[in-house]
Amino acid sequence: MIEWYFHLSIAAAVIIFNLNHVAEHPTPGDYFMSSQEFGLKRGTVLLWMSFFGGFSLVAPIFVIYYFGWPTGMGYGLFLLFFLYVLLSWLFRQVGKDPFHSLGLLGYYQARLTKKGYAFLMPLIIFANMEGLLLQLGLAQKVFSLWFPDLSRGTFLAILLGFCFVIAGLGGILSIFRAGYSLLLVCGLAFLFVPLYSYLADGNHTVYDSYQIFLKMKQKVPDEMVYLLISVPFGLMGILMTHLFQWQVIQSIKPQYRSQVRKLSVACFSSIPISVGIYAIYTLSKHPASTFIEFVRHIVEVPGPLIVMLIVVCWLASVVHSVFISMFSMAVLILNSIGQHSPRNRIRSVYLRLGILSCLVFCVHAWLLRDLQFLFMGYVLLYLIVSLPLVFIIKSRGKISGWVTGVMLFFLVFSLIIYRMTSQPYWPMLICACVSFLTGGYIYLRNKEKSEYFAKRR
Repeated sequence: MIEWYFHLSIAAAVIIFNLNHVAEHPTPGDYFMSSQEFGLKRGTVLLWMSFFGGFSLVAPIFVIYYFGWPTGMGYGLFLLFFLYVLLSWLFRQVGKDPFHSLGLLGYYQARLTKKGYAFLMPLIIFANMEGLLLQLGLAQKVFSLWFPDLSRGTFLAILLGFCFVIAGLGGILSIFRAGYSLLLVCGLAFLFVPLYSYLADGNHTVYDSYQIFLKMKQKVPDEMVYLLISVPFGLMGILMTHLFQWQVIQSIKPQYRSQVRKLSVACFSSIPISVGIYAIYTLSKHPASTFIEFVRHIVEVPGPLIVMLIVVCWLASVVHSVFISMFSMAVLILNSIGQHSPRNRIRSVYLRLGILSCLVFCVHAWLLRDLQFLFMGYVLLYLIVSLPLVFIIKSRGKISGWVTGVMLFFLVFSLIIYRMTSQPYWPMLICACVSFLTGGYIYLRNKEKSEYFAKRR
């Protein structure tokens, strides 16, 4: 059994390390550090940790189990390359756009009509609540395997309280310091766990045992194939809606942007690779007939030290996700406060984030009952906004409000269908079609405007 107070002591040490940055912001600019002042180290760490969430730990396990290591590794490399291409495009867009100082919300305000922006805001808010809703809900489901002597309410209160102090009261610099510390610990764990496992048993033994699992593996369900196809579009949707990544990208000094982009993707790649390698080892030792059984083998079978390191990495991924959500909520709150004195504005951000944390704590008992529906909600959200928002960012003029209104309407419609049928195929197909149609409309409209301006010259 793992003692939960060991991890609590790590959290206390991180808070003490950041005390001089907690609630010490006289202006919102000090909290957000919105001017271009991130160098190579800060930019790389902040961008790296924005990718390190629960998805980066679960996805390699999921792909290796259902599709095997050749397909899984190839697919993982494709996603890393796709992420790098997306980041390259975003950095170019930020560098040449006159609205870069306004943040992601400024981009959409400049390119959408007032009604279109109003329709988009619910989607932006829901997307940036992912860490506080979905990741925390999944964390509560998983934690009972490791902390049977700790109540769910206590676990959630400790986790939310820690994240509120660091991200809610500490701001971007506190997030950097805490994230950097956690990434160092996780980096050692991701190196030690696979290395120790393979050295103890030998590569050939692991490989031969894994071939036995591949022969007995069941057919891949259709739902898993749909999810696999939707992941690249989900990455696009995440980058087009999450405020934290845009804040980091826009705050990096121009001379470091190329290096930060390469280093952040290279550093992040070590996480899914290490998790995938360890998943192969686990399947070679304990072939599982179901995915749930496979996950239980990962978190229950290894020795106490290995399990402790796995728990630390898992908690760090959850904490990073909540950090990002809280910071994004602070951006949205500041955007809605209006004109007040700088000191009162930043105090209002603190107060409202505290109230939001309390509300999240109260509703999680209800959210736990339907995490599968919540997960599907985020899959459909990122799928339906992916292509339209990419072309809205590239747009040179105002986009009509019906575009974002259609996305909001069909997202709700697809969720209703999923609730009624419990089948993901039709909701995902509807969202994909709406994404392609609205994205194609915006692309053609942008092309016509570009040709018009070219003729005027």
